[in-house]
Amino acid sequence: MQTDKTIGADNLPVSICYNGNYICKTDLMIYINNLLRMNRLFDQMRAENKKRDTKIEGLKALAKRKQFYLPTRSAPQKPTGLSALSSSKRQKYEKELWDYNLWLSQEDDRRAILARQEKEEDERIADIYKEIDQIRDEQFATINAMAELTELHRQEYEKQIISPDYRDPDILELLLSYLFNNRANTLTEAINLYHEEMHRRQVEQMLNKQSRFAELQLKSQQQMARDNMRAQLALIEEQRITRQQQAEQAQQQLNAINEAKSVIKDIRFYEQMLYLQNL
Repeated sequence: MQTDKTIGADNLPVSICYNGNYICKTDLMIYINNLLRMNRLFDQMRAENKKRDTKIEGLKALAKRKQFYLPTRSAPQKPTGLSALSSSKRQKYEKELWDYNLWLSQEDDRRAILARQEKEEDERIADIYKEIDQIRDEQFATINAMAELTELHRQEYEKQIISPDYRDPDILELLLSYLFNNRANTLTEAINLYHEEMHRRQVEQMLNKQSRFAELQLKSQQQMARDNMRAQLALIEEQRITRQQQAEQAQQQLNAINEAKSVIKDIRFYEQMLYLQNL
């Protein structure tokens, strides 16, 4: 079984690759860095094309929006010579003819303005679609570059230097940082360190989750205890009020009995007085 080793007088660390060959630490770092650069460049080009799509949609919406508007006008009816036969309507005829000729002259000016604005509008729309074509050319060039970059990326992966399990950009970033900061000298050490840190993070996440759960459980228990205490205090208060009401009712009954005794005593005294008077 092949393992990592050192070579040269300086004992430079050499890593065993996924394909079984050896690679020195410097070449390994360059290889990983090239993979990350290609990933970043690919993401950047994809983001740029996405922005171009958004810009094209905005330009299309702008091309559909008219930049001018002239309201349509209804043409007045041209007066006929028959209305001039009546002298009483000559003045009205002359006014109608004057208004009609004025409308014709204004309509000629209006049509000239409309023709100029339509020409300007056509030129504006042509410029917009020319810009859209330029953006699409840039998109096609970027797509071709992305295809070439994908092929280079595939060729790098075909070298089988790193296992497919560790080709995710986030993992590659960690492996490169371990090698660059001398926390690991070989690919095997970097991968082992990655697993150790992932395990540590999972344990920390589990402990944090348990801590949050225990905290929530403690808060729930404290809330339940406060609710129970409030319920007991409310029950005690209710019982106190009930006893107070019962005592008041008993006192009222006692007062009623004493008052009845007093009335009975007065009645007997009155009866004795009447009996003595009748003797």
